Amino acid sequence: MAENKAATEKTSLKDKFLNIKTYDFVVQDFLKNVCEVIVENISGQNIESVILIGSFSKGEGTVYIDRNNRPVFLSDSEFIVVLTKEADYRMLRDKPNQISINVSRKLKEEEFDLEVDLSLFLEKSLTKMPPTAFTYELKNYGKVVWGNRKILDVVPDYKRDDIKKEESMVVIFNRALEQLKEIFGDKKGIMPTQTYQICKGYVNLASSILIAEGKYEPLYKNMLAQMNRLDYTPIPSSSPLMEKIRKWMDFKLNPKEDLLFKSRKEVLKEWEKLRNYYKDIWLWESGKFQIVHPSTSLRAGSRQSTDHRPQIADYRELAKLNLKRERLKYKIKGWCKLILYQEKSGNFSLFRAVRLIFKGSPKMLAWMCGMGVYVNYDCMVDSRQSIVHSKKKKMDFVLRHLPVIPREYRKKKLDWNDLREIVVYNWEKFAKK
Repeated sequence: MAENKAATEKTSLKDKFLNIKTYDFVVQDFLKNVCEVIVENISGQNIESVILIGSFSKGEGTVYIDRNNRPVFLSDSEFIVVLTKEADYRMLRDKPNQISINVSRKLKEEEFDLEVDLSLFLEKSLTKMPPTAFTYELKNYGKVVWGNRKILDVVPDYKRDDIKKEESMVVIFNRALEQLKEIFGDKKGIMPTQTYQICKGYVNLASSILIAEGKYEPLYKNMLAQMNRLDYTPIPSSSPLMEKIRKWMDFKLNPKEDLLFKSRKEVLKEWEKLRNYYKDIWLWESGKFQIVHPSTSLRAGSRQSTDHRPQIADYRELAKLNLKRERLKYKIKGWCKLILYQEKSGNFSLFRAVRLIFKGSPKMLAWMCGMGVYVNYDCMVDSRQSIVHSKKKKMDFVLRHLPVIPREYRKKKLDWNDLREIVVYNWEKFAKK
């Protein structure tokens, strides 16, 4: 009896994961619930198809059973809703967030505790998708779970070599903003979720590096092998970063209970290390794509700041160079689209649009402002500390370049958490992928 009890206590998280038969049953039940709520909220006559994307569509979704014997979904649950030609896109375009809330609420009633992300697409938009990692994964790994089963046939059939290497920076920007949202948002006290966000941060950093090197690999199980084949200076195989990537890739594919963080302090300590790696890789990729000189280093906070290579003062210079590189037609197109579809919430400002239209598109501005908060966010102190007395000059750049500032923040003395919420709002509105 004592031996059996000891064996039970030593059971790893991997042993708690659902076996493949049960896993398939749970996922199918979960998909059925999601589709029901989507159809209820949008109306089936407006929907051409519902497509599952992300980890679950590739068969690499992470689910474990908690102490109450309920399935806990750690991986993203992402869906694309393709609208029919008759659907009123303008009327429906603001619905995804509310539908996501409704889906999550219904799933909790069915004992599925997870967040669901929805994106709306018109069929003609699918035919014009650019050669990105997102398009490649949608075409090759997307799963139609409701409606027209042949809808993915209209998505361009790009090869891996067609994916632009600059797409690697999009991965950096989106994952950095996701960390700001998830690690410092409503779920900051949920340790399995926090652990998974750190894991995802390192795994996606590997994905960004592979895209930059022209070695894109969509499947996690093959990504580490591809990383080991690379031979380049910034991240040698024996570096601490590669050790971190190996560790967290193993957690993604073979979770172990002893890797779960036990406290908020552990999460923040690891996040600061992760953030430094994101800074370094962002700078390295900027040099690789000639946004800055390839040998440039950051003067402040860089581990390489003691050498004699060209230096830039801080992220503001790097952000300005990124904005300057964006083509004018994309800046104008982005703002014209925003002006055309002005937000119903009343947060849109025509004066701000006119002032920023030649600075950058709403998408690029959202990314650069988000990176400004990401690299400066002081997570080890009270996040309510006023930015007036903490890195004010650096944060002034963010406030001047944000595409939209919600009304409730305009006359308020902002603290760090306010600023984090504002950049996350802009990211979700204009740049999230």
